[in-house]
Amino acid sequence: MTGRRVVIVGNGGAARECRWALDLMLRADARRWRGWRFGGFVAWRGHPGNLKGEGPLLGTDEEYRPNPGDVLVIGVGAPSLRRAIYEAYGAMGAPFLNLVHPRAEICPSARIGEGNIFGRDSAVLNDAKVGNGNYCNGAVAIAHDAEVGDCNLFGPYGLVLGGARVGSGNAFGPRCTVLDGARVGDGNVVAPGSVIYKGCGSGCRVAGDPAVRLARLDGMSPRGEEG
Repeated sequence: MTGRRVVIVGNGGAARECRWALDLMLRADARRWRGWRFGGFVAWRGHPGNLKGEGPLLGTDEEYRPNPGDVLVIGVGAPSLRRAIYEAYGAMGAPFLNLVHPRAEICPSARIGEGNIFGRDSAVLNDAKVGNGNYCNGAVAIAHDAEVGDCNLFGPYGLVLGGARVGSGNAFGPRCTVLDGARVGDGNVVAPGSVIYKGCGSGCRVAGDPAVRLARLDGMSPRGEEG
């Protein structure tokens, strides 16, 4: 591959983790990534920084515009921010890097979009489909024939089992499981350790084993339906 400058959009703890994973990825296959280098961080829309001296900082999103050789990493966790970054810089024609930790595994038959992060010990298995801008934050498994949309956050040790469907913009806490064939909509917040048996709609707060819908995120009354 021709060398590129990698820019991480974000200036907090998640951005620092992305920098570390990027360094590991580039070193693990130096021939493939010859000439690629880390270029710096970009602060996103006034969010307070937490770079702890790591840098350089290329400026804010108002100041930074991608150079022709830049490729971007979405270095934040919140699904809404990931989507905003992906849409803003995508509209400028900027390409996004899939950041794959050397100890993550992507099956050759899986179909992967762009701008995803696959942390250490994550796996995307046979014929799974993953969209754009997702963050699998360590030891996340997306099983055979599962489908995942865009800009989701999966906490460590998450599982999306065979044939399950997950929409876009969901935030899953650590150790959540979406069981075989379950259907999850968009924009849900799923509490740590939840197990989704059948699925849930969109815009819900979900918790438990089996997971139940506790509340609507728009403030409507909870229905308490099993998911």
